[in-house]
Amino acid sequence: MVFYCPAPPARAERTVRIRACAVCLSGESVLLILLRDPVTGRHFFSFPGGRIETGESSREAAVRETAEETGYVIELAAQEALVMDYDYLWGGKSVHCLTHFFLAHPVGRTSFQPETIICGHQWVALKDCVQSLEEVFLRVITHFFDDVS
Repeated sequence: MVFYCPAPPARAERTVRIRACAVCLSGESVLLILLRDPVTGRHFFSFPGGRIETGESSREAAVRETAEETGYVIELAAQEALVMDYDYLWGGKSVHCLTHFFLAHPVGRTSFQPETIICGHQWVALKDCVQSLEEVFLRVITHFFDDVS
């Protein structure tokens, strides 16, 4: 008996979202946004951030996205970004992300009108991030801060 095993279908090229995020610290708290997945309705915390626009540096994108999503004007630390390559569930699909995470602190406020997927923002104590963040974002926290317990 001969079994025919067809070749697996060619995988569609995955689009990589190249992003920038700010890990904004004030005292012992970090600025997080509360997102709502537009397809699943799931709520979760993330760092402010988003797509790097054409002609924009990753540092500029982190500053712009934070102001757009939270109204905070931030200053980035001089240190290099933590760049992470990961898959993330969004809109009912796995999205491949290459994200530049920058340490930052607030320096002012500006007016803003967040997108409908953003339900709000809040300052969360570093020690509470373990309960609030998903694993990929916890790795970012532990990269920038030695002790979050």
